[in-house]
Amino acid sequence: MITKSFREVDPYYIEEYKLWEKFLEEKSYDEAMNHLLKSAEGDYAPALGALACHLFEGDIYPQNMEAAERYARRGAALGDDGSQLWLGQILKKKGNNEEALRWFTASGQQGQGWSAYLAGEMFEKGLGTKADLDEAIRWYRMSAKTTNFYASKAKKALERLNVTIFDGNEYLERAQAVIVPGNLSADELYNKGIGWKRSYDPEQLSYLMAAVIKKHPKAAKELGNLFCSSDAKSCGIYNEEMAEVFTLVAMDLYMELVDKGEVEGFYEVGLMYNSGKKMPRSGKVVIEKDLDLAEKYFRMGAERGHDGCQLWLGLTLKEKGRYQEALEWFMKAGEQGQGWASYLAGEMYEKGEGVSRDKKQAIYWYGESAKTNNFYAGKAKEALKRLQFRIFF
Repeated sequence: MITKSFREVDPYYIEEYKLWEKFLEEKSYDEAMNHLLKSAEGDYAPALGALACHLFEGDIYPQNMEAAERYARRGAALGDDGSQLWLGQILKKKGNNEEALRWFTASGQQGQGWSAYLAGEMFEKGLGTKADLDEAIRWYRMSAKTTNFYASKAKKALERLNVTIFDGNEYLERAQAVIVPGNLSADELYNKGIGWKRSYDPEQLSYLMAAVIKKHPKAAKELGNLFCSSDAKSCGIYNEEMAEVFTLVAMDLYMELVDKGEVEGFYEVGLMYNSGKKMPRSGKVVIEKDLDLAEKYFRMGAERGHDGCQLWLGLTLKEKGRYQEALEWFMKAGEQGQGWASYLAGEMYEKGEGVSRDKKQAIYWYGESAKTNNFYAGKAKEALKRLQFRIFF
């Protein structure tokens, strides 16, 4: 195993690397390259890895495989996982799969998710080594446990091979071994656990469960969704009974907020009744879909000025065929900057749903939506172009 063992570097070369990053962000590529070369001259490992990457890719500088390999080898010898990754890529492209695999595994052992994925792929296909499915699974698992972009590809590879990311009871054992600090508030615990979907970290699962003990409704809702998700299947912790328990706990905690008159409670209870909750495998209904109850709770929040409740009250009313009232609530939410609601108001004016067709009003509401950074802003801009309206913002 080759680990990081960087020798001490003159601060001058580190500063040159920072200047490379600055000019790269400004897209001053020639100036950036000058500073990157100076940093690499001092054998600053990250600079060597960056040079190898860009000279291999040929993205912002002309491709130069010989120079890329030279810089990658210098960084790899210093133990830089990025340089090891790019050296492996270069060697693989040259057909030297055996040495490429050695560098991918060296880099992967340091937690480089892309390298671990590539190592798994080579073991599965028998590139540079005999095909070895057990080794492929081991490396795919290492990649899947990282936050690297290739973690998702590793997860798909494991799913294709019909194995979980964590072996046997490894996941739950790791989660149970976590000692959660007792002095953290429910919000602090939730914030430490909410990144679970990105990392699948057992520690984060433990923080979410601890947040539920302190009556955090969002944590309970998250766990209710988590235990019956495809992500849970990947980790080997799919459990519909647990999903049901946490879903019902979430409902109880949100109803407590409703009793206190808090708009978050109206919003979340409305959402739960709006969609209902059914277990994917067993088909068991945990919460019945009930648009009347959804309307009731959304209306309570909408009348208190909550734009999310106003939006969803409009959606619920529209689903019931009550277009005119739905439009009124979309406009109220839109007046508060709710981009999706503004888009829906524009759409209803354009189509004449619940109101006479009115191109001027449609353009106005599409324009209000387009000013936001809501997902629907893009759709609103497309609608404005369709209506031949020039966007000036």
